[in-house]
Amino acid sequence: MRMLAWAFPCAFAASIVFACGDDKKVIDRCPEGSENCKCGPQFHCNAGLACSSEICVKYSVGGSSGSGPDGSSGSDGAAGDGGRGGSRAAGGEGGAGGDAGAAGQIGAGGDGGVTGQGGAAGDAGSAGQGGVSGSAGVGGSAGVAGSAGIGGIAGVAGSGGATGDTCGGAPVTTIDNFVTCNDRICELAGRSGAWYMFADTGVNLNFAVSIPGTGWIDKTCAAWAIGGPLTTGSKTFAGIGLQLAEGAAYNLTSYSGVTVALETDARVWFVVKTANGGYFGGWLAATSGTETRSLSFAALSVMTNSTVSILDRSQVTEFQFTAEFPASGFGWAVHGVTLY
Repeated sequence: MRMLAWAFPCAFAASIVFACGDDKKVIDRCPEGSENCKCGPQFHCNAGLACSSEICVKYSVGGSSGSGPDGSSGSDGAAGDGGRGGSRAAGGEGGAGGDAGAAGQIGAGGDGGVTGQGGAAGDAGSAGQGGVSGSAGVGGSAGVAGSAGIGGIAGVAGSGGATGDTCGGAPVTTIDNFVTCNDRICELAGRSGAWYMFADTGVNLNFAVSIPGTGWIDKTCAAWAIGGPLTTGSKTFAGIGLQLAEGAAYNLTSYSGVTVALETDARVWFVVKTANGGYFGGWLAATSGTETRSLSFAALSVMTNSTVSILDRSQVTEFQFTAEFPASGFGWAVHGVTLY
């Protein structure tokens, strides 16, 4: 049986459909993209139209902002993701944003403060008075330096008294007279140095600057040494010595030789050592108690370990006293050393 059916208008009379049995015929009276018709693919509409809610409608250039749910354009014209939302409203395709507000003007900068003037310079303090000069003399103390005035010139320091160990005001020719009984020589004529000892690995050497023990005849202060062999080690040398200028060269060209106050029961080898590698020596004979022995610098012999053959008295660094037989028992006491 054939039936004639009417289809009701759909979406504002978009089309009319006739159906008869299995036969259909659609009469399209609203082409896609036309005004008040369905939008075409990708929301396409004819010129002058815009797709809103899938229907092509007219829009005005510069019309009011769309009222789509994704947000209306702000007063500064900044649309959200609302460009697309605006196209769904009945307005323009995402209406043009409003003009941006005018920027505020920059405030005028404040005037700079008045520069303060520097304070007046203070007056200079009074100059300190000069120190009291120390009295010269044996071992005299240095004068006290004057204190500096406040902001003024420092006071002149007082003159120093005599300094250093002069060994009781001994003559300048004295190397050591042991008046102060210590290991330092007399500080006279620019000389300064200490007594010391030296020995080979197989020699037992005892040394001191003090009053010798009971076995000595002279009980006054001396630089003394006693020694003997050890069971092992080399036994080629042993002795004591003194520095004339803390190990530096000292000029003895104005002197001819040396005198030694010595107590020894065997002769002692006296050595003059120089800064240029020189070693020159001579014998000091044995004594009975303390006696003086003198040696001329010109009479000293060149030693085998010397690197120079002529004694340069401007380069003297040390005097040494060495044992003749370090492998046997030995001992001596030096009670004084003087230049002449």
